[in-house]
Amino acid sequence: MCINVIPPTVHLNGTSADELQSQHLAVMDACLALHAALAAATPNGRDYYPQGPTFINLALAAHQSCLLNVKLVREHAERMVEAIQAQLAPA
Repeated sequence: MCINVIPPTVHLNGTSADELQSQHLAVMDACLALHAALAAATPNGRDYYPQGPTFINLALAAHQSCLLNVKLVREHAERMVEAIQAQLAPA
C-alpha cells in the first residue's frame, strides 16, 4: 500500500521550510516511539488461549496491521521531508 504525498509549496508567505521539516521529523520520531511501544505490546498466546485456539492468530494479525499503519505514517512523513528538501535544492 502506498500513501500519496502532496507536499506543501515552500514560499515566503507560507510556513518556513525549517518549520515544515521540523513538524514532519517530529511525526517520524513519534512513529518510532509508537512502533517500539506496540512491539512491546505484542499479543502473547497465554493471554488468548482461553478464548480458543484461533484467537491468538486474530490478535496477531490485528497487531501486525497496527504496526504496518504506523510504518506507513512514518514513510509518509519521511517523503514529505524529502519533498520539502527537494524544493530547497538549487535548480
